Amino acid sequence: MSAPVLEMRKLVVVRNGMPALDVPGLSFTGAEICALIGPNGAGKTTLLLSLMGLVKSAAGEVLYRG
Repeated sequence: MSAPVLEMRKLVVVRNGMPALDVPGLSFTGAEICALIGPNGAGKTTLLLSLMGLVKSAAGEVLYRG
């Protein structure tokens, strides 16, 4: 198994005083194809913005290649 290219650990994003995202752990290797699906308001856009560093997280970390 190869090392993760992108990894999230204990990521929490708060918006308007309410938790908008709480991800205990998520990682992607370079050999994967992933889909992000869910209903409106599930946090898909918040997750993607967090991965790109465009939304400040309240806790946790996003790691790119370690």
